Amino acid sequence: MKITAVRLLILLLVINFISFAQENNLINEARKIFNKNENIQISFVYKNSNKEGQILYSKNFGEKLIFGDYEIVVKKDTVFNFNKKINRLVISIKDEEYSNFSLKNILFDLPERCLIKQNGNELTLVPKNPDAENFSVVKITFGKNKLPKHILFYGTDGNKSFFEITNYSFQKHFTKNDFAIKTNGKTKVIDFRE
Repeated sequence: MKITAVRLLILLLVINFISFAQENNLINEARKIFNKNENIQISFVYKNSNKEGQILYSKNFGEKLIFGDYEIVVKKDTVFNFNKKINRLVISIKDEEYSNFSLKNILFDLPERCLIKQNGNELTLVPKNPDAENFSVVKITFGKNKLPKHILFYGTDGNKSFFEITNYSFQKHFTKNDFAIKTNGKTKVIDFRE
């Protein structure tokens, strides 16, 4: 049986469509889990330094990253970055620097700006516009729970950042206080929004 150019083109389009659907399926399944939960607490290990951290997500209160001496809270378009060691709070407008630490951003925003390749349960994301991003490649490995288990960033500066997610908790109840940064009268506050 001869394969004509038209049949070959149709076959390639079908293979590409199936591959694209599978890639989106991994992301879409994770997005569904995020969307149906009001609050999520995520525990992770930053493998570069073997330090543990937590991320809190709340549809009502925003996002909070707790890692070492840092607490970073993102509310809408504002970032509150508190360094406990030097007792300094920096308030700024949200930019791409904080997006790498946001699992929600990685699942919802990043795929739209990247070309995606799938190998089993691993997705490789390469920026469509490399000059507009601070990474060259992101690899996400999904676990049996249909959520990211490992995330590996290759920065444009040649550095690698590897995160292992150790636990997801969905039945958490958060309050406004969970997303507050506790400062004192001696905390140096720098506000770049003005």
